[in-house]
Amino acid sequence: MRALLAIVAICIFSIFLFSCSNVGNPIISENDSGNNSFEEGESPLVSDGDNPLLVSRNGGVFGLWHVFIDPETLTPEILPSRNAQAIGNIFDADLSQFLTVAPCANCLRIGSVSLDEISRINLEVLIKHPFGDLASRPDLHGFDVRAIFIFPGNESTWDEIKVLQPGGFESGALLSPIYMQNADGFTSHYDSLVSDERYFISGSDVEGNLNPFLRYFDNYNTDPFDPMSPTGHNVMAVGSGFKSRTAVLTHIPDLGLDFYIVADVAYGQSATFENRQNPEYYLPAFNRTEAWRVEYWIENNNLSGTNANSTADVVVQVFDWQHSASIDAAYPDPANKSGLPESSKVSQVELYIPNLQNTLMTKTFPESGDGSPQNPLQYRFTVKNENLYLYNGLGLLAIRDELHGQASPSGRMPIPVNAAGFPYETVDILDYSLYVPIWVNMPDHPYMVNYNAELFIDPKRQFAEYGGTSIRGHFFMDEGQTKFQYKWDYNYDGITFDIDGSGNPTEYIPYANPGRHDVGMRVRTNSKPAQEYIYTIPVYVGGEEFRKTMLPEFDPIYSPSPTRGHSVAMTSDKYYIVYEAFIGNDREVFLAIGDRMGNFTHQILTDSIADDCLEPSICVVEEGGDQGVYVLFSSWASFDYDLHSIYGNYDGTNMIPSHIKTIADDPLTDERHPAVIYVDGALYVYFNHFLGLNYDIKVASSGNMGISWTVDPDNVSGNNIEWQMNPTVSYSEPRGK
Repeated sequence: MRALLAIVAICIFSIFLFSCSNVGNPIISENDSGNNSFEEGESPLVSDGDNPLLVSRNGGVFGLWHVFIDPETLTPEILPSRNAQAIGNIFDADLSQFLTVAPCANCLRIGSVSLDEISRINLEVLIKHPFGDLASRPDLHGFDVRAIFIFPGNESTWDEIKVLQPGGFESGALLSPIYMQNADGFTSHYDSLVSDERYFISGSDVEGNLNPFLRYFDNYNTDPFDPMSPTGHNVMAVGSGFKSRTAVLTHIPDLGLDFYIVADVAYGQSATFENRQNPEYYLPAFNRTEAWRVEYWIENNNLSGTNANSTADVVVQVFDWQHSASIDAAYPDPANKSGLPESSKVSQVELYIPNLQNTLMTKTFPESGDGSPQNPLQYRFTVKNENLYLYNGLGLLAIRDELHGQASPSGRMPIPVNAAGFPYETVDILDYSLYVPIWVNMPDHPYMVNYNAELFIDPKRQFAEYGGTSIRGHFFMDEGQTKFQYKWDYNYDGITFDIDGSGNPTEYIPYANPGRHDVGMRVRTNSKPAQEYIYTIPVYVGGEEFRKTMLPEFDPIYSPSPTRGHSVAMTSDKYYIVYEAFIGNDREVFLAIGDRMGNFTHQILTDSIADDCLEPSICVVEEGGDQGVYVLFSSWASFDYDLHSIYGNYDGTNMIPSHIKTIADDPLTDERHPAVIYVDGALYVYFNHFLGLNYDIKVASSGNMGISWTVDPDNVSGNNIEWQMNPTVSYSEPRGK
């Protein structure tokens, strides 16, 4: 990530005669509808050159942008970035040099910025082809388009995975996997010139050497390529409108998020300006040199944090257009448009997971596949937990091409560094590799219980108090939920999976009947063929089964209803929790008593009251003649809320209906949100009292431990003070007492 974006704009041969000719940096908004494409008479003439049949293959930048997101308004500002003065007004038959003159300012737009349920930023980024007229320029199709994001800070290091710099020296991989959670991969391309002001105005150095990217214009067809009706080979055809991808970002710093986007592309040129209507497309020779896609998943996962010999299989699939293409000594050969001038296979795949083991793993031969979209190369790594790591391990894959480390023309991507003279003075890109961070899950992770550590399920979402719920999971292997496909069956029968929804969280799932309902969640890989796993997640809806079956199985802190006031108490050997839950159509108050080992018993306290009971508060007296359990709660009495109490023995017995006492029941007046304490042989309860337009805070006391209550006529909060609500209370005895 070093040179922030400099690589930028100009530097690189880009794929198209860039459509924007402005030298300034206008702000591009989503409402800017002009395509700014060259018209027939406006394009600068390109000389035919000495060899009109010469076919050039290349890749480069067709746009570079500086993006800032305001932390308060989430408003994006985007500025096209390039320094055309660094290149000069030079035109040549080489498409890359021609394109470098006027990068496309409006080929990228920010569509929307929003926060999801867990405060991640969803940044919609749209990209289009710089030229709008297919009929006039069928020679400018591009392939394997990527948007590369360069973020500041927070790097992780994998020293055993080497990144090859344009200068020829190697350094350990240094990247920030946390900023973008749904990256398709990482690349070092265009990282080394970011701080060079010849290419990037006001650019600055950024730590790291690998940057995340998103793929655009995926189209895997490999049928014969027709320039006038282009499909397949991930083509970005001339005239293509905006394609949208959403980058899932982790957070915005207090001062805002300041980063850069480089749009790069692979392309080939087989026509001069004058014969541009009859281009030849040599595919996959015109595709990207390195692999363009990687998928992975975990199989046979028996990893354990206590067994150094425990293992799991990491299965990796690599998609590479050129891996199985044949070499044609006569290239460019119009009779063999699928031939290559040189071999460009996947030479090896490297995996390094320092959390689990300290050695770099390398595979040179796949166990199957030819690299095509229909039959990708498949590699299998068996990893051990030699370091007895307890948590989920983060690793890094490096997919190396045969041309890795070879200078242009083998790599075909020299970066121009000096505009003077012909040809440009260049620095060769040497790092023909694709990098992909991976997660390896630990099934006996100390905080994992279900689903073999593939995901965390928010347990509160499994209690459907009001007849429905939405389920949210944390998919640790795929934070952005794009590497795998997640589908839901809201009433899974264990046999047939019916797709009712997708995404995270699910939509609200309504259930007409109380009881247990099984939700199926299907995880499917994007691999060929797809791997599939289905997990069953029980959801319990209010009713008799909810009370009898669900409550004893789960810690009551996961009950669905919020409680207010003092809802938890503790003695020398027990925990006491009061909470709410629905039974049928009524909300009831429950008492749970647990031992130090976390074993709880549950009982209903309010089954003799016909209407809703809620907002319980508890006080437990452990010693002396007042030993016992005292619970306060509100209940609905036709027109308003009244305040009641119930008491029983220290072990929770004798909490009987006759021990339910009324504290305050003013007609047409709410009494709610009690908070109770015990002081010197008496109970005191503070509560909200609503009359007219305001809530006030009152106090009631019981000198006989809940048998009868007296309400103080004065307001604790003072009379005529508006909206005093939700009291809480504590008591501290004087020293020496």
